[in-house]
Amino acid sequence: MVQRFTLFALVLSHLQILSAQDADFVEVVQGTGYAQEVYYQLESRETLTVPGDAWDIAFSGGFSAGVWLNETSGPAGTTLGLYRLSSDYSYQDTLTAEMAEERLFNEHTGYGNGAFAQVADASDPLDFGWGSYNPVNHIVGDGPAY
Repeated sequence: MVQRFTLFALVLSHLQILSAQDADFVEVVQGTGYAQEVYYQLESRETLTVPGDAWDIAFSGGFSAGVWLNETSGPAGTTLGLYRLSSDYSYQDTLTAEMAEERLFNEHTGYGNGAFAQVADASDPLDFGWGSYNPVNHIVGDGPAY
């Protein structure tokens, strides 16, 4: 009997708290084809709208160290492409189309991996794709050329 009363009182108190909070409806418009990116500040309730092609590369912090490519931006209506170069490429070489091994894309099932991480060794947690983390000197390096 005491357990049922305690559970009932707990549920009732949560319902009262939830009903006491005001809910705001905020509409944001991204435009046709999601041409705009909209950011919403919860505290001030202000929105900021920027063109979706206003960035080329994005970085995430934390342990994931992700790097994404804005696949919708590019000059004169084109799209950006990221290509991993062959392992025998040297920075002194003149780039040719034959040096591009494969085109890399952002992961579209979530925000876990950007295009730069698609070549990471899944068995190595210190490999971010664009470079490997060295825990001795805390430097990320030895990555492929793009």
